[in-house]
Formats: sequence, structure tokens, C-alpha cells
Amino acid sequence: RLVSFCTGAFVLKSGTLFVETTDAGGKTTTGAVVGGTGPYVGARGTFESTSTKSGANDVVNLMP
Repeated sequence: RLVSFCTGAFVLKSGTLFVETTDAGGKTTTGAVVGGTGPYVGARGTFESTSTKSGANDVVNLMP
């Protein structure tokens, strides 16, 4: 089984969240938040991105 490793970023007004996943390509993609910039330096957590007709609905959960 071939698994792709993907990296990405959520660019926000106050900083950037960096994410990684091996679950890309389906209607819903889930993965890990692995860091960031600005107030998100050292950020850890999860994300879920669901494709919609107009783009995507993204949900990010950061660990305290």
C-alpha cells in the first residue's frame, strides 16, 4: 500500500500553523498540528478538513 506524506499550513492573521498528514485525497483529511509561528510557536494538536462545493471546512483543535 502506497501512503503519501503531506505537509501544509494554515496562514492566519496572527501567525501560521504547520500541519502534517498521511490521509490526503479523500473528502475529509485529518492530521496533526506540528508547530507554528508567532503565538503558535510550539503548537500541537489535530485538524480535520472536509471538502465542500465552495472550498473546505477546516477544524483545528490545539492542545492547551
